[in-house]
Parts: sequence; structure tokens; C-alpha cells
Amino acid sequence: MLEKKYRVAILNYPLMNPNLKIHDYVNYIFTRPKAEHNFSTPLYIHIPFCNKICNFCVYSRQFVDKNDVLLDNYVESLIKEVKIYAKDSYVQSLKINAVFFGGGTPTSLSSGQLKKIIMACKDYLPLNTKAEITVECDIKNTDEEKVVFLKECGVSRISTGVQTFNPEFRKLLGLNTTAQEAIDWIRMVQKYKFDVLSIDLMYGLPGQKQQQWKHDLDISTSLDLDHMSIYELCVLAGSKFFGTFSNDEMRKLPEQEELYKMYTLADTILKEKHYNHHIIPEYYKLDKIPQFWEDTYDGYGDNLSVGASSYGYINGVNYQNLVSIQNYMKQTEEGKLPIQMVSKRASKEQEMERSILLGLRRKFVDKNIFYNQYNREIGEVFGNIIQNLMKEKLIIEEPDRFVLTQTGEYYQSDISSLFMVSTFKNVTTFKKRLSIGNHIAPEAL
Repeated sequence: MLEKKYRVAILNYPLMNPNLKIHDYVNYIFTRPKAEHNFSTPLYIHIPFCNKICNFCVYSRQFVDKNDVLLDNYVESLIKEVKIYAKDSYVQSLKINAVFFGGGTPTSLSSGQLKKIIMACKDYLPLNTKAEITVECDIKNTDEEKVVFLKECGVSRISTGVQTFNPEFRKLLGLNTTAQEAIDWIRMVQKYKFDVLSIDLMYGLPGQKQQQWKHDLDISTSLDLDHMSIYELCVLAGSKFFGTFSNDEMRKLPEQEELYKMYTLADTILKEKHYNHHIIPEYYKLDKIPQFWEDTYDGYGDNLSVGASSYGYINGVNYQNLVSIQNYMKQTEEGKLPIQMVSKRASKEQEMERSILLGLRRKFVDKNIFYNQYNREIGEVFGNIIQNLMKEKLIIEEPDRFVLTQTGEYYQSDISSLFMVSTFKNVTTFKKRLSIGNHIAPEAL
């Protein structure tokens, strides 16, 4: 079995360079009066607060316990950032059909605070009146009253991180509810008929067996959910697990062959239950396909992102916002984009590479769209890489597209990394892994 080097999604490309000293990010990013594409743009909104920090979480987040002043100030700063983008004609030329509140925990905010952000997006940005709006929820701070409020605000999708229904594993992960509370919450939410109710599930837990993973899948499929996201546990720097796991706990983590079996077990069971597999960790029922994930991973156009520490891609420039919440708020107060680092503007080669490496997150790349965009055939540009992947039975060729096999799906991030050709010429394997892990161009390391 191949070694799996990259266990998280590769999204940020071209890689950024913190050594680039930009005095005016607006003029650096917005060099065109309008977008020269017709692709739909997703809007991601990062809420970096949690009422409890889960042991496995690596995302940018800060513990907060009803600190209304901080939350109010953050909401005002976020709206100021939205207004800065809204002033530019390039942003106003975009088509935004999907908004995603992620975190952290968006429902750490009050109903009123969430409404202020949603209304600001509707008032200032080119948001489709029927845009999909997703809010990630913590069961503990999303009671029935808040669920009703979200529905009334136009939220169409809500999700929650169940992770597992096993009591011992829930305790290990540091979750703040019981399995029964999670089930009761799901049934309560279903009364309000959101377009989509989604949960996250996690496999590869220390000591987890195939039968225990199957039990989680069986419970989940019995709940008639619209969408599920299936993630493999990664013990990464930034999580509580990192550095605190005992050697015994590390030894209990499933080996890669066992992880692959868990992945294929989930894939088989969910497809048997009539779920469609569209993004590598995402499964949906019927016509419940999430617009946000489709737009994020189509490989073309822009990805607008606001909030502390968030990553975006506008007009060929990849960017990350300031991680420090205080610095983020100070920068927006001064009327400046709160950006921490950016990439150089993508070259034509990097644009093509980005289209493939992101597109494969959707399991395929469309030959015709690629050709219409670049006037080049995929095989002409990346023929050697694709031929090798086909020999290894990781990709197959269909008349109009290249598609990952089931094994290829499991190794998608590793496969995508192969297409960063222009960035990694004459770069060592170690430096490449360091670059991807930190989203930083090799010349800046």
C-alpha cells in the first residue's frame, strides 16, 4: 500500500510567501475592474470562538464564555471587512451563490449577532437572493429557539459535528454532549425542514475497530440525514491531542491498511443507502448537493473568505487573514484588509495546476471545461503524471473527464500534490511536505 503523506485537504494554492511586504492589499489584489470568468464564488465566514475546545480540533479557535464585548467587537470587525471588499468593482462582479459559516463554532454567537452578519452580506455583497447559507452548530449552544431563528434568517443548511455515537470515543474526543443528546437534537432540527441537515463523522480513533465504525454508520444512516461528512482523525500540531497522547494511545491508532478499510466500508455502506459521493469526504442524498463545496472545489474562479485566520483566493492571489483576533480587529478598524500573508499572483501554469488539484477533491476533472478555460488539453499539460496515475490504477480516463478510482479517492491529497509542478521544481521531498503543511512557498522557508 502507498504511503499517505497528506491527510488533510490541499486547498491553498498557489502557496503564500510571508516575506512579500505589501503596503496596500486592495491595490495588490484588485488589478482588474471585474472578474473575467462566470464561475460561482463561495463565501466563507470564519467565527473563531468555541464554548469548549474539542481534543482533536486543529482549526483556528479561541475559548470564549459569554464574552459579549469581544463577540460584539468581532462581529463589527467582520462586517467592516465585508464592506471593504464590497467597495471594489471586482467583488461586485462576482456571483455568490453559497455562504458557509465555519469555525470555531458559529453558534457561539447569539442569534442577533449571526443575523447582523447575514444581513450585512445580503446588503453589501452580490449575494444571490436564493443563495445557500450553511451554519455549523454546536448542539450545546443551538437550542430550539436558535434553530427557529436560523430558519427565519434564511439559513438553508445546518450541520453539526457528531463525530461518533460511541460513549468512550466521545469522551476521548472531548465532546460536550452524549450520543442520545445528539440524536435528540437531530430529530428536533428535522421538524423545521431545512433544505439540508448534515453531520460529521470521524474514523481512525485510537483502538477503534471496524465493527464500532460500522455501528456509527448504521446509526447515522437510520436517522434519515440529508448529508454526511466522513473524516479520518489526524493528530496534528495545534490540537489538544498533539503532545498529550501517550505512547500507548499512539500505538492504538489504526494502521494505514485498517484506515483504508474503514474508508471503503463507509463508502460502500453509504452508497448502498443511496447517498451520492461528490467531494472526497462528502455524501449527499437525492438533490441535496451542497453548492458551497461544489464552488470551493471546482478549481476555477474565486473563493472569497472573511474572518480572522481564514484563507481565500481572489483574482489569482491566495491569501490568509491575520490569525490574532485582536490584530484582525485593529486592522479592520483602520479600514484595511486584515491580511497576514499572500501569494504571488498565479501564473498561467499555476492556474492550470490549481484547477486539477482542487478539482480532484470532487473526484474528477472535466476535460472540456479545462480546455475552454485554457485552450489546452489536460493530457497535453499533465500527460506524464496522469499516465503514471493510470498505471497505478488511481485514475481512470472517461470520454469527457479523468476520474479517481476508489483507491485514488483515499489518496486524493497525495495525488493532487503531484500537480504542483511549477512550484516544486528541484525541491526536496521534505521541503515540499513542509511547504504544503504550512501553505508557504518553498523559497520562503
